[in-house]
Amino acid sequence: MDLKTPLAVLGILTLMPACDVPAPPPSTGGVHLDKGPCGRGIAVVGSNYVASSVALLDHEGTVRSSSVLSSGVAAAGVSQPLSGDVVLPTERTVSGAVVLLDRYPNAVLTWLDPTAGAVRAQLSVATGFPSNPQDYLEVGPEKAYVTRLGSNPAPGSEPFDEGGDVLILDPRTPRITGRISLEVPDPYLPRPARLLRVGTLAWTTLLRMDVGYQKALDSVVVAIDPATDTPHWSLELTGLANCGALTRSPSGKRVAVSCSGVFAEGPEMQLARSGIVILDTSGSPPSEQLRVSGAILGAPPSYSTMAFLEEERLLVPLYGDLELGRHDRLVEVTLPDGAVTRVYEASSAFVLGDVICLAPCASHCFLSDAEHHSVRRLHREGNGWILQGIPVAPELGLPPRNLGAFLRNRLEVTG
Repeated sequence: MDLKTPLAVLGILTLMPACDVPAPPPSTGGVHLDKGPCGRGIAVVGSNYVASSVALLDHEGTVRSSSVLSSGVAAAGVSQPLSGDVVLPTERTVSGAVVLLDRYPNAVLTWLDPTAGAVRAQLSVATGFPSNPQDYLEVGPEKAYVTRLGSNPAPGSEPFDEGGDVLILDPRTPRITGRISLEVPDPYLPRPARLLRVGTLAWTTLLRMDVGYQKALDSVVVAIDPATDTPHWSLELTGLANCGALTRSPSGKRVAVSCSGVFAEGPEMQLARSGIVILDTSGSPPSEQLRVSGAILGAPPSYSTMAFLEEERLLVPLYGDLELGRHDRLVEVTLPDGAVTRVYEASSAFVLGDVICLAPCASHCFLSDAEHHSVRRLHREGNGWILQGIPVAPELGLPPRNLGAFLRNRLEVTG
């Protein structure tokens, strides 16, 4: 199986129809947004898995630039046009850039200035093979980490070409300065996924899957110390596989981990190895506070996204299944009891994307909804929810899939 996107890793991309994309319009330019308690705004990647476009919203959900950058548009600083497999980092960047991860096959990072609407730089992290970068985390003004899902079957031709690692970058230049090796038993590969800043450490999850994504060991959470660029501790999530998403509670005292199970193992086994885990971050390694199985959730949770609405309320997208007639859903999990309630249900599968909340600075969240070509603004009212649909450049035919926040108005880059 060709692994062309994170969804292909899950074995479901072939279920997504590709469609013709209208000729992209000129860039709608950058935006000047005043800094508030939540930062500056929200970046949205629209994609049909063939082409991508980037929009910028303010924190209330107003579209301020509908297509600041898109596939097929020549722009200064762009040597590699965007593919259809582009995502945003889990964390806001220290520099204020909107960083785009073009995963497969390009393996290119793009730094976009959201104010100028201009590309500052691009950097290939392929190092001779389709490395499939998964996430980007700035751990300081002079250092950033990139997780690479792919491993090189024949390394040794150029520097840093092993893969299955955390690359170390200098984001100012940008350039690769090193790598952090991650070891797992043969024949499995590390396959690191998302990155999250927790205190002074950078957390990532290891999927520990085989070369064909058919089998997996139980996933592991690893904490890396940026002071030494070495693993500080690791924690195995017994019984859970394909654990990708990480999200931090508003206080930082909890981290939730989402595990989707292995699609290739079939629906029953996949569900049995799926669920979410809540970790207490006060220990080293952390301790497990709560586990909610996929069976209790009603479906495997998303590989790539979750969000805390409040300290004890977690929003979790769930995968649908076309063959089983199950639709995508967004559910709320309350702590510490683990009760699950439905927030929203789509009318199809594989159409709900990222969820992002602005806690503790605001009480609303956003959900990408490819089915309706919109970003949904979610606001809790009493025991219910108000969902407002925000169309984002529907004329492009590139439904919103991925969301990310950005911070400063102008890049603070030296060197």
